[in-house]
Amino acid sequence: MISRFYTQTGTIKRLQWTVDDDNNDIAEEVAGDNIKGHLQQASAELISNLADRYTISHIYWCDVDSEVRVGDVIEIGVERYGVRGIQDNSFVGTNKHLELQLERQTDNLGS
Repeated sequence: MISRFYTQTGTIKRLQWTVDDDNNDIAEEVAGDNIKGHLQQASAELISNLADRYTISHIYWCDVDSEVRVGDVIEIGVERYGVRGIQDNSFVGTNKHLELQLERQTDNLGS
C-alpha cells in the first residue's frame, strides 16, 4: 500500500480571521493538523501536463482523510509549501490517497 511511503510529517497551516489587541480584524496563520505523507519533486512531464498553470515544484501523497485545502501551507521541517492543487485519488483500489500539488515557498510570512 502507498501509505508505507508516508515517512514525512507536515503541519497544515491556514489563514484565519481574528482580532488583534487594538480590536482590528487581521488574518493570522494558524497551525492545524499534522499529516504524514510522501514528498517528492514534481517531474517536468507533470508540470507540462498542468500547462504550467502553477509553479508546481513538489508532490505530496497523503491520506484521503487529511483536512487540507487549496491555499493552505504545509510545513515539513523548515521548508514551507503552498498547496496549489489537490488531486483526489480516493477511488484508486488499495492505494487511496490525495496528491497535493505544492509550490515551495522561499520566504516566510512576516519576515
